[in-house]
Amino acid sequence: MSFNFTDLLLEAGHLVANAETDKDICEILIEYINSAIKPDLSCFYIKNKSDNQVKLEIKKGFLPAPEVIAKESELLLFLSESKEVVCLNTRKISPFEDLLLNDSMNSGMAISIFFKEIEYGVLIVNSLKAFYFKQKELFFIENLISLVKNKDHIRS
Repeated sequence: MSFNFTDLLLEAGHLVANAETDKDICEILIEYINSAIKPDLSCFYIKNKSDNQVKLEIKKGFLPAPEVIAKESELLLFLSESKEVVCLNTRKISPFEDLLLNDSMNSGMAISIFFKEIEYGVLIVNSLKAFYFKQKELFFIENLISLVKNKDHIRS
């Protein structure tokens, strides 16, 4: 039986509502993004208030990803302020170049994760293929993330 995006969102919503920790929620997000849009690399980075870095917490995919991203990154600053999805569908000079987590990647999307206005981390997905992410993938990620937006920050 194949699932469509609506089925996956309903299932993820149920799991998010019953999640016990923030890390559980992040794992659910990564799992459902991988099931729905099948990126080559998906990573969840946690913002740490005590230092100046965003650290890799969860990684799915066979290629390496940076263990840390500097909080001053143009990408992270934009994501934090805009609360929008950033999509870069081809490798080119851009203020968001660090969205492509390694030299093999050619397209990517990223979004900050907030729990009731408290920024928790950043979700980044990459594909080896240029122009991999289309409108339906963008809508799926936006809808998936909206499931956690009003959830209390419960910490891991």
